[in-house]
Amino acid sequence: MNDEFIKLLELEYQELKLGLSKASVEGKGTPQEIADRREEIFHSFFEKYFPFPYRITKGNIIDSYNKRSASIDCIILDPSHPHTIDIKNKKASVIFADGVDYAVEIKGALCDKDEIERALKQIKSVKELTRVRNGLIWEKDKNEYTYKIPTILYAEKTYSDIEKLIDTILNFYKDNKIKRIHQFDVIVAGDYTIINSCKGQISFNDTRGIFFEKTDDKTLAVLLFLMANMPLVQPTYNENIYNIYLENILTNALYRDDWNKILEEIENN
Repeated sequence: MNDEFIKLLELEYQELKLGLSKASVEGKGTPQEIADRREEIFHSFFEKYFPFPYRITKGNIIDSYNKRSASIDCIILDPSHPHTIDIKNKKASVIFADGVDYAVEIKGALCDKDEIERALKQIKSVKELTRVRNGLIWEKDKNEYTYKIPTILYAEKTYSDIEKLIDTILNFYKDNKIKRIHQFDVIVAGDYTIINSCKGQISFNDTRGIFFEKTDDKTLAVLLFLMANMPLVQPTYNENIYNIYLENILTNALYRDDWNKILEEIENN
């Protein structure tokens, strides 16, 4: 890890949290205004760390099988995506799944069962899309997960007990028989990061399961590191720069065997 870069990202995280708090005050009484301000903050952050020729937009994503996702707050387009974004409002006339590298949904809080389930349904709508293109070079590394768009759910706050959030998520997946291929990849909630690990999407220690860690001010650094290890649309022939400077940033991730048993039960039913 590079300590100087880590410190910079810690400051970025503090500024981001302050900006989100300010957005809640400035847009108070008008939920859409608050949501718009939150999105602007995240678009600005990702424009900094995924600069041109990447582009950031929002909206519905379509795939070549005529499926369409729900509207997603922050979509990072691969440089190969056609320039369909209106420069005035940053909205795209069309967003192709085969040109999307990441989909990020932004929430104020995940402290309510209904709100958590709504967010998971939005993520599921993205996971139901299938890309034809695949950025992996070797056939042995490809599986059904590598053709899915990496998804991230970001929330400013959640339950004081992060395990309650994970239990709520797993209960929703179990009750609705939602298998891993349609589940979230990463959730940032408060100062915690949750990883839904599986080979072919985001893999932590080559283990299938739910991991979490209290990442505090290193949360953005951890997020960039995880994003650097997700399957993209096009092959990358050099090591991702965030992999180099943020290597080994996750050291204390935890998991529970009972969670993994629930995941196995969902997959086997």
